[in-house]
Amino acid sequence: MSNLSKTVPRKPRTDALRNRERILDVAKKAFTRFGTEASLDYIAKQAGVGVGTLYRHFPCGTP
Repeated sequence: MSNLSKTVPRKPRTDALRNRERILDVAKKAFTRFGTEASLDYIAKQAGVGVGTLYRHFPCGTP
């Protein structure tokens, strides 16, 4: 019998943690400046990541 059902989750990669922190930093500034009009594309670009990376870290939750 395989022991795959008891796998331990991996620690996030260092670059993934760094990307997440950059996204959060830029997002705080963007939402302070633009309010709810802040663009997620703008946030991703300013953070130096692709929009897919932004959504991977912060899924929107829409169906």
